[in-house]
Amino acid sequence: MMSSERDADQRSSYSSRLSSAPSVLSENMEVEPEDGPNLWNEDVEVDWQDKCLQLELSLQKFRDQAAKIRELLREKLAELEHRVTEAESRAEEADRKSVV
Repeated sequence: MMSSERDADQRSSYSSRLSSAPSVLSENMEVEPEDGPNLWNEDVEVDWQDKCLQLELSLQKFRDQAAKIRELLREKLAELEHRVTEAESRAEEADRKSVV
């Protein structure tokens, strides 16, 4: 399975889990605002379930990006290790030729 297909499967699986699982943030939580600017404007109605879903999806996108970066770094490291191995073998061969 290609990486893009696997990512699409993971996203669809994640979305289905989100719709079927209750959110931790959707439970009744008593939160007291801290001193400072009034961030709890009672005149503005916020759909917290929608906001939570947006944040969870954003987090999943971030995780997907991090996984892709790790994979790219793994590939680059393998390429560099291969180049080092080749360079070392060329250096050993040149050393043997210079001794003979």
